[in-house]
Amino acid sequence: MQSLTKIRTFTTALICFCSLGVYADTAGTIERLKGDATIFSENNAFATAREGAIIQVGDVIETAVGEMLIRYHDKAKMTIGPQTRLRIEQYSPAGTINAAMVFRLFSGYLRSVTGLLGKTNPGGFRIYTPMATVGIRGTDFIAQAGDSFTVAVISGTVEVTNDVRTTVVRAGNEVSFTGRSGQHQMSANLSSPMKALVESTQKVEDSAPNSEKEKEEEKEKEIEATPAIKGAAVKAAAAAGDSATGAANSNSSVKSNGSANSSSTDSSGSSGSSGSSGSSGSSGSSGSSGSSGSSGSSGSSGSSGSSGSSGSSGKSK
Repeated sequence: MQSLTKIRTFTTALICFCSLGVYADTAGTIERLKGDATIFSENNAFATAREGAIIQVGDVIETAVGEMLIRYHDKAKMTIGPQTRLRIEQYSPAGTINAAMVFRLFSGYLRSVTGLLGKTNPGGFRIYTPMATVGIRGTDFIAQAGDSFTVAVISGTVEVTNDVRTTVVRAGNEVSFTGRSGQHQMSANLSSPMKALVESTQKVEDSAPNSEKEKEEEKEKEIEATPAIKGAAVKAAAAAGDSATGAANSNSSVKSNGSANSSSTDSSGSSGSSGSSGSSGSSGSSGSSGSSGSSGSSGSSGSSGSSGSSGSSGKSK
């Protein structure tokens, strides 16, 4: 018994270790790719990006004219725009020790929608850029690095920190920096260039096969269809009940009519038999005389019997 317990404990530990090992090396999967991109690993090897490829910690992603959607293990998603260079610095998903997602954006832009980590440990999410560091509180935002650094928040809240200050940016606002110690400019609305990036990244996300949006829409359709399905089932059951009732009534009516017809037939048969009997009586009476038989033949009623009586009178003569 003790040996069995030890084996089970060892197996459980091994499974946990392997799971942590997988997460320690991998971060997510390329869910959608439009155009060309290259992935450089820590050992200086590189490969052409493709849909379904695994993204590992330490990988550097470079896009040319392409756009890429990455889905991380905690359901976070990140859309990387053209002419972008991004490194996966650290990835320890929610539920693990020191859960964190850390990226370094050298140039270009990305859109990030946080997943479980953003809800359970938002302080563990950071994006380093040449001019500022981005932290989140559970959000959807775009970060663009170049000659200046701009963050536009679509939903939630973002904290942008440079060497001078930390600026809180809320949904619908954007902020731009000209350097790590330079002045920043806050805007209460998204600029036209940022709106264009929002639309562009949204198209990439919507085009992803089996995207979360499609799954949510399918669930909503199922929920909406459920009352209709139930209603149809109730109507069908009611119709089936009405049909069964109608069939029962029809059978009852047929049986009733059959009984009535049978009774009528029996009654008619009785009547015919009676008439025949009268005729027989008449015929029996007419045995004495042919004329009487003629008279008996002429009536099946009691009057024929009377004629038969006449025949008897003729015989007397």
